[in-house]
Amino acid sequence: MARNPYPERNKIVYLKADNNYTVFHLASGKKMMSSFTLKHHEHKAFLSGFIRPNRSFLINPKYIEQVVENNSLFFIKMSNGDSIETSKRRKKRLRVEFMAVLEKVQPI
Repeated sequence: MARNPYPERNKIVYLKADNNYTVFHLASGKKMMSSFTLKHHEHKAFLSGFIRPNRSFLINPKYIEQVVENNSLFFIKMSNGDSIETSKRRKKRLRVEFMAVLEKVQPI
């Protein structure tokens, strides 16, 4: 029997890089550790549509509660209460992605 080490896509709030590991933050509040890098997970088909706001995070747009623009930065408030800062380099591309996502996705 094959083992699927990944949680269900709709239960993942975001992934966070931790050196050469990745921590999956789940909607239930639990965390799962993976021994692969965030870059490795970013290219997995089941995570397509997730947004990479900076080097350390890969977020599920389904769990975006609010996007706040403060001077030159965006801050993303997730449904679990965590706030994620975006990188300045990705600001223009993320603005377009966020607006498209927020129009399509209904908050939880």
